[in-house]
Amino acid sequence: MAVAGGLKERLLAAGREILETRGLKALSLRAVARAAGVSHMAPYRHFADKDALLAAIAARGFAELTEAMDRAVAGEDDPMRRLVAIGVAYVLFALENPALYRLMFGAGIGDVARFEELSQAGATAFARCRDALAVVQEEKGAGDSGQSDVALRNGAIALWSLVHGLASLAIDGRVSLPTGDPAATRVSIEAILKSCLPKV
Repeated sequence: MAVAGGLKERLLAAGREILETRGLKALSLRAVARAAGVSHMAPYRHFADKDALLAAIAARGFAELTEAMDRAVAGEDDPMRRLVAIGVAYVLFALENPALYRLMFGAGIGDVARFEELSQAGATAFARCRDALAVVQEEKGAGDSGQSDVALRNGAIALWSLVHGLASLAIDGRVSLPTGDPAATRVSIEAILKSCLPKV
């Protein structure tokens, strides 16, 4: 059992390495097996096909994103600052992991709906944005009726769209953010988000 678990981790690590250094086109079950030093049939013990491998890597990416957002708000009590911190952590994660970020949102995966682990991991990350926004709305006295649930969902989607759009534009080079200085990058992202968040 330990050997099988070890194999899966090796395959996922090899797949992530190929994705980040050589790109999605180079990532195949055979390439992963070769990089992990196992037979070309070994990946099929854990992954039915290439899409299953990609989905597992993407699910790990969402877990890492969630952890990054959690770290960003640790020790922060102010609801709006927590919301901004989550948005900054989201965009920084994308900038630091562009190939993984694109994969997380379906690039190269045929039918994302097939993979429950990926769907759940994505939902957990989305919940961080929704829950942080809910606290902001509560502080502002945005009621607790059924209508407020709709407003919360809509607001969370708007927030997700904001950070996802900024992240995508930044990693595609469509938006210029300061590079080489992490503090300056963070300040720039914060300023952009703060200019939009009151509208969310």
